[in-house]
Amino acid sequence: MRVFTIALLVVLLALSACSRQLSTFGDRISSADRVVAVTESGKPMLTKTGVDATAVVHALSSARRDRRHYDATLSWRLQFYRGTNLLETVRFQDRIFAIDGLVYSDDTGILRALWDQILADPHRPTD
Repeated sequence: MRVFTIALLVVLLALSACSRQLSTFGDRISSADRVVAVTESGKPMLTKTGVDATAVVHALSSARRDRRHYDATLSWRLQFYRGTNLLETVRFQDRIFAIDGLVYSDDTGILRALWDQILADPHRPTD
C-alpha cells in the first residue's frame, strides 16, 4: 500500500509540473497581439493579429499534454509578439507543439486551421 501511495504521489507531481509548465507558458503569451508562423529557415509565412492572434493564444494555453509518439519534426515555429517584443517561440506542426521538449495537442482546431492555411500557400517553402 505504501509503495502504491508513493507511486501515486510521483505521478501527481509529474502531472502538476506539466500543468504548471503550460500555465506559465500561457501567462507569457497572454498579452500577445501578433502571432507569426515561421519556417525552419526563419522566413515568416503567416501572421495573425487581433482576434485571430487571441484565438491562437487561447488554443495553445488550453492545450493538453500529448504522450503519443509523433514522427513530426516540428520544424515550424510560432512566435508570439506584443508590439515589437518577442514574448515566446514554440515549435509546431499541425495541431501539436512543444514546450521544453514536452508535446502538447490543441483540440480546438485553431492550430490545425492555421497549419492548413500554411499548407495551402503555393509560395510555401518546402524546408
